[in-house]
Amino acid sequence: MRARDVVLFAVTGIFASASAQTLPSVFAPTDSNVRIEFLSSSAGWTGMLRLELPESMDLLTNRATRGASVGAGFFEAGTELVFSYDILRGGDYTWFSDAPDMAEHFRFSSIEGEGGISGVLIEIEDLPRHRSDMDFNDARFVAWFAPASSVPAPGAAALLGLSGLVFSRRGRPA
Repeated sequence: MRARDVVLFAVTGIFASASAQTLPSVFAPTDSNVRIEFLSSSAGWTGMLRLELPESMDLLTNRATRGASVGAGFFEAGTELVFSYDILRGGDYTWFSDAPDMAEHFRFSSIEGEGGISGVLIEIEDLPRHRSDMDFNDARFVAWFAPASSVPAPGAAALLGLSGLVFSRRGRPA
């Protein structure tokens, strides 16, 4: 593994910086709610980042607005996330993060966000090796892992709101 400095600023206002470690694949570090955020692209082609395993879903294209994000779901600690990058316009290629040639198309680096949220920088090289410049800036995303304990369930937030309404009504004279 090699370390390199990574400094990111997401449009959402979260700074993330760390001396990142290059990772061979992506695993949920804790029981986590995962959100994928688009950072940038310098590719001429249009591609789609997809989650393949443990669930299959389209995530974001490299033409998304900077800072756009999508929830990928809840994953237990240790769950491997397998991605694919499908060229939609400009070529006929699909790259998988668990393929033997993964290092030619995906680069993963650990980063830290604010409030105990960790992330994995996903950098993609979209060209086949014989045509590639190997700069890994054709599409850049972050998989943010928010510990499940730090994110209240939607029902819990609604109950908190209702209880506040009940208590505020009780204190008012009729």
